[in-house]
Amino acid sequence: MILTFFWRVVGLTLMAFAVNMSSAYAHSLPGSVLTFSQQGALLNLTVTFPLEDLAIAEEYFHGLEEKPVEALLSEQDKAYLFVYFQQHLEVEKNAKTLPYRLTNAELKSAYHHDLGNYMLVVSRLTFSLDSDEKALPLTLDYDAVMHEIRSHRATVYWQSADGERQKLSSFRYKRVEGKLQTYLLHDS
Repeated sequence: MILTFFWRVVGLTLMAFAVNMSSAYAHSLPGSVLTFSQQGALLNLTVTFPLEDLAIAEEYFHGLEEKPVEALLSEQDKAYLFVYFQQHLEVEKNAKTLPYRLTNAELKSAYHHDLGNYMLVVSRLTFSLDSDEKALPLTLDYDAVMHEIRSHRATVYWQSADGERQKLSSFRYKRVEGKLQTYLLHDS
């Protein structure tokens, strides 16, 4: 009887371990996508990442999960998102930090065949350049979401005036000598 009980416990333990292992290999949500473009002396940046990941990274955004799909964020939510970006996004041109503002933020539905339906936060930021000179090269500091979710990746694109996108970089969270890794973005 004790031996039967022992084997049941071992069997249940192995089954629980197998279930946990299978969930460890589940597909993660897509990472951040940053798309830069330029219009004269304005540098535009669209940042897209899954709402679920943002809610894990910053507790304030849990409430957004209750909003309807395809909704614009409220002024209060946009203000909080802007503060969040100020803590996790910096762009420099010629060793000078570029000031920016959040011009729009909305929720969009997305679908992936392995993940099903999920929500994206789509944010549009505008940076002021000194002139309408070519924006690239730029230096990027970015750790939104990935400061909490270390498997989160960021992919950075440049979108030309004709709509063609060129990949500039792809990275994960990384610190070098205690400082956030910066990335030099330039034409290839």
